[in-house]
Amino acid sequence: MLYSSHLGNMLSRLTGRIVCLPLPIFLRTWVLTRFSTLFGVSIQEAEKPLTQYASISAFFARALKPEFRPIAHESVVCPVDGKVQEYGSVLGSKLIQAKGVFYTLEDLIPTLEAAHFKEGAFITYYLAPKDCHRIFSPVEGVIEGVCHVPGKLYPVREPHISGTPGIYTKNERIITILSTPKGRVAVVKVGAFNVGTISVPFDPDIRSNTGKRVLQEKRYPMPIPIKKGEWLGTFHLGSTVILVFEKDMLLPKWDYGAVQYGQAIGEFR
Repeated sequence: MLYSSHLGNMLSRLTGRIVCLPLPIFLRTWVLTRFSTLFGVSIQEAEKPLTQYASISAFFARALKPEFRPIAHESVVCPVDGKVQEYGSVLGSKLIQAKGVFYTLEDLIPTLEAAHFKEGAFITYYLAPKDCHRIFSPVEGVIEGVCHVPGKLYPVREPHISGTPGIYTKNERIITILSTPKGRVAVVKVGAFNVGTISVPFDPDIRSNTGKRVLQEKRYPMPIPIKKGEWLGTFHLGSTVILVFEKDMLLPKWDYGAVQYGQAIGEFR
């Protein structure tokens, strides 16, 4: 049995509050160095010195020095540091969660936007504690809208991935819809146990795990321009990102294994 929905969300909010507690300046280097050693975080890639991160949460949501993550010239780039869990074609409306386990577009994206991605392509990334927890735009285009889907906060690692059908559709998530001249891309940021908050820098009113239980969808009358590799969202602990592309939009070049944001994952057709 997984965690109960109420307990999982409550514990995740509590964890979020704990990691946001201010660290005295004289303790920051000691605490964050040990945190980095425990999880394998590369301190040298962090944008700022350790003394400038006021909390564990601030360090978790750190930006990286640009020289460590060059943005590839190809049309589509990886949006996160992490590990590829699954990828492939959308089979009608079905996406693969794990071998023999599926979920549907309509459950993942519970708005009219889901129809745009039938017969498209998808790729799923998992972020570990060592990874940079910012999410970046995989394409250049505009942000047409965003949707906050309330839900549970089940773990998104094995054995849960293989044993719980539709786990991504059960968990709380924030979905950003990007539009390009070649088609739409959905960037689905999935919460999980101990992920205190998901936020987006372009709209401070959109945040996850605040206790709100009503789906919130926003369409921007004036779409927001965004560049490839530009900051699109933040996990204030780690979880999963699912990219979904429209049909016949992408010539992918992706594979399983570790990835970094900015590296090429495909070209537009």
